[in-house]
Amino acid sequence: MKIRITFLLMLSITTFTSFAQFDVANFSVGAAGNYTRYLGDFQKSATGVKLEVGYGLSEKLGYTIGFIKGFPIKSASNVTISDGNNQSSVSSDIETKFTTIMIGARYTFLDEDAKFRFYVPLSLGYVTAKYSEKIKSAIPAGYTATDQLEPGKETGFTINVGFGVSYKLGAPVIFADAGVGLPANNVNGDIVENYIPFHFGVNVGVRIGFGN
Repeated sequence: MKIRITFLLMLSITTFTSFAQFDVANFSVGAAGNYTRYLGDFQKSATGVKLEVGYGLSEKLGYTIGFIKGFPIKSASNVTISDGNNQSSVSSDIETKFTTIMIGARYTFLDEDAKFRFYVPLSLGYVTAKYSEKIKSAIPAGYTATDQLEPGKETGFTINVGFGVSYKLGAPVIFADAGVGLPANNVNGDIVENYIPFHFGVNVGVRIGFGN
């Protein structure tokens, strides 16, 4: 699937431009627990935490900046060890850690005074996947690992869209939303390789507005 990111880059520029002249009362901060399921060739799940800062332009439209930190995903593996003459193997874990930075907008369908509201978040995400392999037991004296995975990372852009609900309890707002992350592989008509797999996620948390 060819996913363009040009329009979301323009959205990002507009977001920062709007922040240049801001009213502190329109800001909000939020924290949530996150669950993400990665598909494609990866087929793994991770829990994590999400932090966000929001800025309301009107009763229904606001900008958001978010950060999701996923806890390590472990996949069982083995590392070959050798002393030059003999070979053996030891068990290991391949750990993958995802982090996402998002810039976007949130549109709310009901008036600000309504306690129960529906909203649609739309954002551009920059995802980093760091991986490493950790040997789980001691290597015998004289042996060395011959095929242990070198630490590294992959990055890619995603377009994120979802649907959420919130309930206002005075200043705090309880919210829950779910959405999908579509890997962006088409930038200004050029095909780019994106290592980040298609994924979907759920967030449940609390948001507090400065103006309340």
